[in-house]
Amino acid sequence: MLRADVGILQYGATAALAAADAIEVTATALQLANPIVALEHGYRGQVSVPLWRNGRRVGTLAVLSKQPRAFEDTEIELLRELADLIDLSGERKGILVH
Repeated sequence: MLRADVGILQYGATAALAAADAIEVTATALQLANPIVALEHGYRGQVSVPLWRNGRRVGTLAVLSKQPRAFEDTEIELLRELADLIDLSGERKGILVH
C-alpha cells in the first residue's frame, strides 16, 4: 500500500491534487509539484515518477508525506505502474487525461 498525505498529477501547466482526510492543503497542486515548494509547505517525504508521451517527458505523478520517510521499493514500483496506466496519448488503456 502506498501511504502518503497528498497525491499530485502534473501534466504540462496543469496539475490535479488529491489529499487524504484531515490534511489541510495550503498550496496549489502545481506549486506542490515543485519539491522545494512542497518542502516549504511542510512536506518531508516525496517520491515522483515521470509521465511520458511519444518518448518525451510531459509530466509527473508524485506523492507527498508530511512525515519524513523513505519510500519502499514496492511503493515506488506501484507509483510507476500507476503512471503507466495514465493515458496521455490515447493509445493505451487506463486513466485518460485530457
